[in-house]
Amino acid sequence: KEFAERHLLIGAEQSATAVQFEKLRDSFRSYVQQGRVRIHMEQGNISLRLQGLVDQAFYAKASRAIKHLLKHTTSTVTLHVEQFQEEQRHHWQRLLHRLSRNGDRIYVSANERLKEVLEVDSSVFHLVLEPAA
Repeated sequence: KEFAERHLLIGAEQSATAVQFEKLRDSFRSYVQQGRVRIHMEQGNISLRLQGLVDQAFYAKASRAIKHLLKHTTSTVTLHVEQFQEEQRHHWQRLLHRLSRNGDRIYVSANERLKEVLEVDSSVFHLVLEPAA
Protein backbone atom coordinates (compact mmCIF):
# COMPACT_ATOMS: atom_id res chain seq x y z
CA LYS A 1 0.00 0.00 0.00
CA GLU A 2 2.79 2.42 0.95
CA PHE A 3 4.61 1.73 -2.33
CA ALA A 4 1.47 2.42 -4.37
CA GLU A 5 0.71 5.66 -2.51
CA ARG A 6 4.28 6.88 -2.99
CA HIS A 7 4.15 6.22 -6.74
CA LEU A 8 0.72 7.79 -7.09
CA LEU A 9 1.96 10.91 -5.29
CA ILE A 10 5.01 11.08 -7.56
CA GLY A 11 2.75 10.79 -10.60
CA ALA A 12 0.45 13.49 -9.25
CA GLU A 13 3.42 15.75 -8.53
CA GLN A 14 4.80 15.29 -12.05
CA SER A 15 1.37 16.11 -13.45
CA ALA A 16 1.08 19.24 -11.28
CA THR A 17 4.56 20.34 -12.36
CA ALA A 18 3.67 19.83 -16.04
CA VAL A 19 0.50 21.90 -15.63
CA GLN A 20 2.39 24.70 -13.87
CA PHE A 21 5.13 24.57 -16.52
CA GLU A 22 2.56 25.05 -19.29
CA LYS A 23 1.05 28.02 -17.42
CA LEU A 24 4.53 29.51 -17.09
CA ARG A 25 5.24 29.00 -20.78
CA ASP A 26 1.91 30.64 -21.69
CA SER A 27 2.73 33.64 -19.47
CA PHE A 28 5.99 34.25 -21.30
CA ARG A 29 4.98 33.23 -24.83
CA SER A 30 5.72 36.66 -26.36
CA TYR A 31 9.16 36.83 -24.71
CA VAL A 32 9.96 33.33 -25.95
CA GLN A 33 8.81 34.14 -29.49
CA GLN A 34 11.01 37.26 -29.48
CA GLY A 35 14.00 35.17 -28.36
CA ARG A 36 14.46 37.10 -25.13
CA VAL A 37 13.56 34.19 -22.80
CA ARG A 38 13.89 30.42 -23.06
CA ILE A 39 11.95 28.10 -20.76
CA HIS A 40 12.87 24.49 -20.17
CA MET A 41 11.85 21.76 -17.74
CA GLU A 42 14.05 18.85 -16.78
CA GLN A 43 13.50 16.44 -13.89
CA GLY A 44 11.31 18.85 -11.96
CA ASN A 45 13.61 21.85 -12.40
CA ILE A 46 12.13 24.77 -14.31
CA SER A 47 14.74 26.84 -16.10
CA LEU A 48 14.20 30.42 -17.30
CA ARG A 49 17.06 31.67 -19.46
CA LEU A 50 17.14 35.45 -19.90
CA GLN A 51 18.84 35.79 -23.28
CA GLY A 52 17.79 39.33 -24.11
CA LEU A 53 16.62 42.46 -22.43
CA VAL A 54 13.29 42.11 -20.66
CA ASP A 55 10.99 44.85 -19.42
CA GLN A 56 9.31 45.67 -16.14
CA ALA A 57 6.21 43.68 -17.17
CA PHE A 58 8.35 40.54 -17.49
CA TYR A 59 9.66 40.88 -13.94
CA ALA A 60 6.15 41.44 -12.56
CA LYS A 61 4.84 38.38 -14.43
CA ALA A 62 7.86 36.33 -13.41
CA SER A 63 7.35 37.14 -9.75
CA ARG A 64 3.71 36.02 -9.75
CA ALA A 65 4.27 32.98 -11.97
CA ILE A 66 7.30 31.65 -10.09
CA LYS A 67 5.69 32.15 -6.68
CA HIS A 68 2.60 30.29 -7.93
CA LEU A 69 4.73 27.47 -9.34
CA LEU A 70 6.69 27.08 -6.11
CA LYS A 71 3.51 27.13 -4.03
CA HIS A 72 1.87 24.34 -6.05
CA THR A 73 4.84 22.05 -6.77
CA THR A 74 8.07 20.81 -5.22
CA SER A 75 10.04 22.02 -8.25
CA THR A 76 13.13 24.17 -8.19
CA VAL A 77 13.64 27.17 -10.47
CA THR A 78 16.86 28.25 -12.16
CA LEU A 79 17.19 31.78 -13.46
CA HIS A 80 20.00 31.88 -16.03
CA VAL A 81 21.04 35.47 -16.72
CA GLU A 82 22.91 35.89 -19.99
CA GLN A 83 22.24 39.58 -20.65
CA PHE A 84 21.65 42.30 -18.12
CA GLN A 85 21.68 46.09 -18.21
CA GLU A 86 21.80 48.62 -15.42
CA GLU A 87 18.23 49.78 -16.20
CA GLN A 88 16.97 46.34 -15.14
CA ARG A 89 18.63 46.37 -11.71
CA HIS A 90 15.65 47.79 -9.78
CA HIS A 91 13.21 45.28 -11.34
CA TRP A 92 15.67 42.40 -10.82
CA GLN A 93 16.16 43.28 -7.15
CA ARG A 94 12.40 43.51 -6.67
CA LEU A 95 11.98 40.05 -8.23
CA LEU A 96 14.60 38.57 -5.91
CA HIS A 97 13.01 40.24 -2.90
CA ARG A 98 9.61 38.79 -3.78
CA LEU A 99 11.06 35.32 -4.30
CA SER A 100 13.34 35.36 -1.23
CA ARG A 101 10.93 33.35 0.92
CA ASN A 102 11.56 30.38 -1.43
CA GLY A 103 15.21 31.17 -2.04
CA ASP A 104 16.25 27.66 -1.04
CA ARG A 105 14.50 26.39 -4.20
CA ILE A 106 15.86 29.05 -6.55
CA TYR A 107 19.18 28.96 -8.37
CA VAL A 108 20.64 32.02 -10.07
CA SER A 109 23.16 31.23 -12.77
CA ALA A 110 25.25 33.95 -14.41
CA ASN A 111 28.62 34.74 -15.87
CA GLU A 112 31.21 35.84 -13.28
CA ARG A 113 31.33 39.31 -14.82
CA LEU A 114 27.64 39.85 -13.91
CA LYS A 115 28.10 38.94 -10.24
CA GLU A 116 28.48 42.50 -8.95
CA VAL A 117 25.71 43.91 -11.14
CA LEU A 118 23.15 41.26 -10.16
CA GLU A 119 23.75 41.53 -6.41
CA VAL A 120 22.42 38.06 -5.54
CA ASP A 121 22.42 37.23 -1.82
CA SER A 122 24.02 33.79 -1.73
CA SER A 123 22.75 33.25 1.82
CA VAL A 124 19.20 33.26 0.39
CA PHE A 125 19.58 31.93 -3.17
CA HIS A 126 21.85 29.33 -4.72
CA LEU A 127 24.31 31.32 -6.82
CA VAL A 128 26.07 29.51 -9.67
CA LEU A 129 28.80 31.50 -11.41
CA GLU A 130 30.03 30.49 -14.83
CA PRO A 131 33.62 31.38 -15.75
CA ALA A 132 34.05 34.57 -17.77
CA ALA A 133 34.90 33.88 -21.40
